[in-house]
Amino acid sequence: MGTRVRAILSVIAMLAVVCTFVLPSFAGINDTWDWKDKKRKLKVHVNAADADKEFGGKKLKDIVKEAMDNWNGVKADTGWEFVEGTAGDHDIEIKTGKSGGGGAHTTFDNIDKNREVTKRSVVIDPKFEKGWGFNDDDKKNPVSTMKHELSHTLRLTHQGGTRSKTGKIKDPQGGDTKNDDVTTISQDDKNEANKSSTAPIRKAQAPVGPNKDAHLEVLGFPDELPFTPHTLNAEIDIPDNLFTADNELVFSATEFHSMPDPLNVPAGVERMMKGVHISTEQTPQVSSFFDVFFDITIPYEDGQEGEGQLIDVKDPKWMPIIESTLRPFFYEPSSGKWFDLQVPFTLNTTNDFLQMRVPAGYIAQFAGPGSGQRGLFLSVSGTPVPDASTLVLFSTGLLGLAGAMRRRTLARRK
Repeated sequence: MGTRVRAILSVIAMLAVVCTFVLPSFAGINDTWDWKDKKRKLKVHVNAADADKEFGGKKLKDIVKEAMDNWNGVKADTGWEFVEGTAGDHDIEIKTGKSGGGGAHTTFDNIDKNREVTKRSVVIDPKFEKGWGFNDDDKKNPVSTMKHELSHTLRLTHQGGTRSKTGKIKDPQGGDTKNDDVTTISQDDKNEANKSSTAPIRKAQAPVGPNKDAHLEVLGFPDELPFTPHTLNAEIDIPDNLFTADNELVFSATEFHSMPDPLNVPAGVERMMKGVHISTEQTPQVSSFFDVFFDITIPYEDGQEGEGQLIDVKDPKWMPIIESTLRPFFYEPSSGKWFDLQVPFTLNTTNDFLQMRVPAGYIAQFAGPGSGQRGLFLSVSGTPVPDASTLVLFSTGLLGLAGAMRRRTLARRK
């Protein structure tokens, strides 16, 4: 067999490797944000235009009511409660729209400089490719999905694995529909929701100004991890010549469920992964928009040490990303979209972090107080991993190429 043929077959063998992950538990609290004034009785409204749309034969308004009733059945254990809101008075809006690989997602409508929120939206996709249904392994349970999305409004996040295996409502299901009819709120869900009802927001702040530099760090992952990531903290370094007037800088970490519009992304990218939020108490005044820089470090988990638990790079069930393609992005609030951030950056795939050097102008333009989204959001993402069908076609093509090359080699020898 020729050397080139062996090389191609080696690539095919690598594509066929299937990784199995063990999924221990860790704290499923998303303490990177909170409701304004620590609100714990949340008003839910189903968009009138979507209320009677059916998912698996059940109207959206009935799906939402069942999910709310289930959570309210354990409100004494969690410290949270859902009540019915109106079009003009609600905290959470349920609506239909395009979503990602799991068929639904939760996002912010606004957030202030202190990481406090007054509005959130749950989006459920009526065109989810596998369809919606009950007790059907080929379709996804919409009530289970809605209860999962509502868990994100309770400051809960994914713990790893699929909820059909772990039995936890806050765990993701992705595009997997087999055995997904989990509707019971587990004891772990209740315990974590109770913790989230009292947990403070994870953030750091410091005075900045002329001749005042600042170095701030915040934990980039949930507490109580059963493993230690290579790089734990998100960091910001502000030089002493960036600000020309005194101010207060607030710095926090974000992830998919605590950043704005994480699916409104450039072509070739499926979702934002995780990032940071930078804001200031006063309108920032900087010495130069383009000649002075600040440094940002964003850690991630690559699915190796964490055994695939954290939805960063290699979650096998939910929009995985090719690690080598990770790069920086920024959120532009007037358009509500994420854009590539064209700045120098270093990707360290050994220690799992991306470090970028950003011009001061981004703080001047986005970090100050204002209406709607407040602050500068930076994030990390990259090219999605091709789905299984694409890999099969690619492998088939390689096999065909290998066969053609072998026939060509034999013909030459003859």
